[in-house]
Amino acid sequence: MRLAVSVCLLALLLAPAASQPVDVEKLQSEIEALKQLVAEKSAELEKLQQQLKQLEATLQSLQKKQQEADKTVRKFSGLTVGGYIQMRYRRDTSLPVDATKVADGSARENFWISRTRLDIRWTPHPKVFARWHVDAAQTRLRTYDAYLELKAGESTITDGAIQSPVDGGSFGVRFGLAHP
Repeated sequence: MRLAVSVCLLALLLAPAASQPVDVEKLQSEIEALKQLVAEKSAELEKLQQQLKQLEATLQSLQKKQQEADKTVRKFSGLTVGGYIQMRYRRDTSLPVDATKVADGSARENFWISRTRLDIRWTPHPKVFARWHVDAAQTRLRTYDAYLELKAGESTITDGAIQSPVDGGSFGVRFGLAHP
């Protein structure tokens, strides 16, 4: 009995379906529409692939520039710039209210920079240290320290112009070798 039921089911499945009229022109127009859609999508895909190539080239260019910038940053990573600016204000009520000659100091109200200090320190390598310490007042520019230190093993070699408080604050060129 099982065999008979299986054979009947198989016969129903394999039997040709009731023939329906097929509109060949409609199928051909649908096939043409699908071909046109595939062509359009292929063109879009080609454009997207071109854009992807351009973006990849741009990315490589930017990565190369970033690597160059990183090298430059590493060169100056040990650079420290510090200092301060001293400003002054003077109001001279003895001058007329309309006195405005700031350049020669004959203004009723005067605001100026009286001193600027700049301290630049650089450690380009763990065994190298450089310093330049400058003071700029109204009439002069003075270097407090300008020296280079090199560490050789346990020793330190210092060369440059250093103002030392030990010898009364005199300023001169020094060369020294310190060994602990």
